[in-house]
Amino acid sequence: MPSADSAPYTCTVRPGSFKFCDRVVALPGERVTVSVSDSGTVTRGDFQAVDRSTQQVLGTVIGVLPSFGHAVIWRNDTDHSVIVDLLASADDEGRIDGRLVAGG
Repeated sequence: MPSADSAPYTCTVRPGSFKFCDRVVALPGERVTVSVSDSGTVTRGDFQAVDRSTQQVLGTVIGVLPSFGHAVIWRNDTDHSVIVDLLASADDEGRIDGRLVAGG
């Protein structure tokens, strides 16, 4: 079984719009999850998973807090790998930190 694609992220977020934050590759059957750390100036975030090739929004999670652990944004139920861009937004402007994972 392949290892998970995992990346810590640090993003600048602003209210009102989703901005690119990071990306992972999701293999068939893998879930894309996101977590928020309490080390940023913003600790509550909204996230979208977007298919990099089609720009289709695959999933959205709202109000992710450090206490949530990893919130599932999307599961790759296709028969091919998908490059997933993570977009982030928040109610407050600042820096948000966490981890983006594609894995079983």
